[in-house]
Amino acid sequence: LYGQSKKLIICDLDNTLWGGVIGDDGIDNIKLGGIDPVGESFKLFQQELHRLSNRGVILAICSKNSEPIALEMIEQHPEMILRKKDFSSIRINWNDKAANVVEIVKELNLGLQSVVFLDDNPSERDRIKQALPEIYVPDLPVDVTQYPIFISQLDCFETPAITLEDRKRTDWFKQEQKRESIKLNAGSLEEWLHSLEIKLTPHKLDKLLLTRAVQLMNKTNQFNMATRRFTIEEYWSWSELPNNHAILFEVEDKFGNAGYTGLISVSSDDGGQAEIHDFVMSCRVMGKGIEEAMLYLVTKHFLPHNIKATYVKTEKNKPFYDFISKKYRDASKNNELNLGEIFLPHHILLKECSF
Repeated sequence: LYGQSKKLIICDLDNTLWGGVIGDDGIDNIKLGGIDPVGESFKLFQQELHRLSNRGVILAICSKNSEPIALEMIEQHPEMILRKKDFSSIRINWNDKAANVVEIVKELNLGLQSVVFLDDNPSERDRIKQALPEIYVPDLPVDVTQYPIFISQLDCFETPAITLEDRKRTDWFKQEQKRESIKLNAGSLEEWLHSLEIKLTPHKLDKLLLTRAVQLMNKTNQFNMATRRFTIEEYWSWSELPNNHAILFEVEDKFGNAGYTGLISVSSDDGGQAEIHDFVMSCRVMGKGIEEAMLYLVTKHFLPHNIKATYVKTEKNKPFYDFISKKYRDASKNNELNLGEIFLPHHILLKECSF
C-alpha cells in the first residue's frame, strides 16, 4: 500500500541459478535438475523466480563470467526454466558488480530501493551492501537445497493485486530495447520520437480500471507529484464525490501496448477553480513527451478554470521535480506549479475522451 514492494531481482548465475561454475565445469557437469537433490533445488529455485516474473517482478542477470559460455548454458541446457527472454537486462562480464547493477537500474529506469540482489558469494553481497545500501541484499542459505523455500518466503514482493500491466512488464522492457536500438540510429531525438508513433488514450475511471488506478498511485514513487496512497475503497469513494475526476492514460506505440501507465486526478468547483491532486506516471514511459500530453489534455478540458497543482517533495520523486522544474514550477510560490499555456507534443496522437 505504501509503495515499498520490490520490483526487480538481479541475480548471479554460478551457484545461484545453477550448481557449479559454467566456465570451469562445462554444461555437462552443471548441477541442474535430474535426480540429484542439489540440481533439483536449483531447478525449483528457478521455478520460484519464474513465478515471481509472471506476477510482474522483473528479472535481470549480473554475473562475472564469459558471456558466450553463460548464454549457451541459459539457452541450451535442457533443464533451464529461465531463458534469455525472461531477463529484461543482462550484464555478463568481468566488471565490478556494483557498477553493473547501477547500469541495469538506469537502463530499466527504476530506483535502487526497488531492487533485490541475489548472489551466493558473501563478498559480492557485501560489495553491493556497501556501495548501494538502498538495495535489499538477503543472505542466501548456505545449504542450497533451502534456496526454493527461501525465495518463496521472501515477502518483499507482495502487492494488493496483480494487473495485466504487471504480467506484461517483461515484454514491455524487451520492446523498450528495440526502441533504444532505433534511437541510436535516429538523426535526432525528435526524429526518433516521431518514429515511435505514440498514441495516448485517456479513460475516465470506472470499476474495471479501479484496481490498476490504485496500483499506479501506490507503487509509483519517482514520477509522482503528491505521493498520496489509497486503498481501493478510499480512492473509489474520492472519485465518486461531486466535481472529482480521475483519468487514466493508456499508452501504445508501434512496438506494443504499455497499458494504463498514467493517472491524473482533479477536482473543480463552480467558482472557476480546479486543482490537480495527483499526477502519476509509470517510469516505463518517462521521457517521451507523454507527461506533457497528459497535462495538456487535463488543462485544456478545465479551461477557463484557474488550475492549481502543488508538488510534494519526497526522497524518491525527484524525477517528477526535474520534469516540472524545466517548464512548470512557479518559483515565486514555493512548490506550486504554474500551469499556463501547455502545448501538445507534435509526435503524440492524443485521443479525446469526455470526463
